[in-house]
Amino acid sequence: MGSISCSAAPSRPFSMARDDRSTPHTAHFPVVWPADADPSLHWTLDDEEPAPFLSPSDGWARHGVIHAHAYWHGPVADIRRLRLNSYAYSARVIRSDTPAESAARAVRATEDLETLVDSIEARWEDNWAPRIRSALHDFEDFDPGFASDGELAEEIGQAHLPGHELWEVHFELVFGCGYIRRQFDTYCAEVFGADTDLGTATLTAGDHNMSVASGERLLSLVEFVHDRTALETLVLKETWRDMAVRLDQVSGGPEFRTRLAAFIADFGRKLTDGLAGPTWEESPDLVLANLRALLRLGGDFGRGRREGVIADKEHRLARARKILAALPRALGEEFERLYQSASVATRLMEDHNHYIDQQSAYFHRRLLVEAARRLVRQKRLGSVTDVSFLTESELAQALVDPDVAPSMLAAARAHDASMWRQRKPPKELGGPEPSLPPHPLFGPPKAPFSPPKLEEAPGTLSGLGASRGVVVARVRIVRELAGASALVPGEILVTTVTSPSWATWYPILGGLVTETGGVLTHAAVVAREYGIPAVVAVPSATTALHDGDLVELDGQAGTVRRVQDP
Repeated sequence: MGSISCSAAPSRPFSMARDDRSTPHTAHFPVVWPADADPSLHWTLDDEEPAPFLSPSDGWARHGVIHAHAYWHGPVADIRRLRLNSYAYSARVIRSDTPAESAARAVRATEDLETLVDSIEARWEDNWAPRIRSALHDFEDFDPGFASDGELAEEIGQAHLPGHELWEVHFELVFGCGYIRRQFDTYCAEVFGADTDLGTATLTAGDHNMSVASGERLLSLVEFVHDRTALETLVLKETWRDMAVRLDQVSGGPEFRTRLAAFIADFGRKLTDGLAGPTWEESPDLVLANLRALLRLGGDFGRGRREGVIADKEHRLARARKILAALPRALGEEFERLYQSASVATRLMEDHNHYIDQQSAYFHRRLLVEAARRLVRQKRLGSVTDVSFLTESELAQALVDPDVAPSMLAAARAHDASMWRQRKPPKELGGPEPSLPPHPLFGPPKAPFSPPKLEEAPGTLSGLGASRGVVVARVRIVRELAGASALVPGEILVTTVTSPSWATWYPILGGLVTETGGVLTHAAVVAREYGIPAVVAVPSATTALHDGDLVELDGQAGTVRRVQDP
């Protein structure tokens, strides 16, 4: 796969009509609806933290979802988004189709998705990858540091054009790959049994992707340092600023500088904390923190676990093919067809995060931070992060109009967010959740690890088992990537969600717990790549657990149980 360089009988239609089951808002969270139709929609909370007015690539994802539903003949006509008391809520607007119209839409979608099963590699090479390259080049062609205020304001106003293109590709790909992986899981359940451990999660584990590539490159850098005592001492003890002036004085120092620069050039566009945190490109100390953690891990630096994952996958593949050898030939041929497609789909689900999610956020943040820095220098904005309390149009206007001072507006909104942060927002508001017509885009993937939970035992948190294994270790709560340097090798990382930016930290983990996700999302996929026991979709894990808690994590049962210190 090519790489990208930066590059019938009518009846009641499905509707959103309001009825008596509307979800009321509570007294501590009064809601003023902007439009008359808003209370009839079913609104779900996007995040339990107040939402910024402006964040990297914000809004582009919504556009991408709406586009992808049209592209794959989906039933969602629109995604509405509201800010209510500083919190972001979203609502899906379902097409008002009759059952016959919905069925016809599903048929067209199935035909297109089945075509993708046999052509996903070509779709990437000939369509998705070129579109990504073109959009990223549009971003790269503009250097905000050399632009006038007017040029920067114009670029901020136009950034959504390549941004929308990237996120259209994002959700075309995500929806399509999700369908392919569900089809392979359905096939495996039907042929090997519903309780089989053969499926997408196990048979594509160990495959190469950009998340794994970043980890392997960092491990190579670690091994280079470890073989040179003086250089290792320097890396373990010095900040980048102090180290940089001494590298020429130690054996391997100049080559380390070159290798580190190459790594950062390829993988350094990682946001650590939205607008606030620096990228690896801006702060090599973030990479050095990762290097130090791996050096302290010692041994084979986690390579053995990954090699074990690959060997286990090959063993499972051999077992599946042995079973199929005794069955009709057509079943074996269908297995190979779906397996090859699911392997590509799994790889692309990781790779697109590197090329789209990280890159689009990086370039958008670059524009916003440059604009914010100028306003801070002119004393019209209190701090760079205050820009998150402005809209794009307000920011652009402030750049071109020196009489506009957005600091008071940003401060007022920050005060509101702080006030509302003290109140727990309802997870749902408005009308009842709309029913979705049968459609190939939907249907949860088979969860091959976790049995259903009938009752949660005292002291035990339950979620979805995402990567096999049992580990007893200390907990480390890390909510943002910038805090990952606090991790000690062997600890269990507990966080809200992980992105590909976290991938290079996986080799040192004893286990992983996330509050969100599923068995085929990023956290689960990369945990399996490294053979790390993992449980995902554990609500409130970051508040129920605390740094230093000793827990037993069971990645098959999907449980996290507190245990007593020995």
